Amino acid sequence: MNKMADKAEREMDGPPVSCTSLVAPANGHMLGVRTDINGATVPVNNEVYFVCHDGFHLLGSEVRTCLGNDTWSGTDVMCI
Repeated sequence: MNKMADKAEREMDGPPVSCTSLVAPANGHMLGVRTDINGATVPVNNEVYFVCHDGFHLLGSEVRTCLGNDTWSGTDVMCI
């Protein structure tokens, strides 16, 4: 097996290195999100910040981090 094929096989066997993109809450928006070319996944360790529009208050985690394996730190966000 050549080096390229060996590396590709190791990467396929490892844990996913991304998370599904989060959605901005109603009455708010997200900052800092980086996605793949299709906008579908976010790389591990990417922090996403949530901000509510004027007159609304954030309920949930202000910052969430992609932990890999399609898992995000913190809790879901709402602007109420």
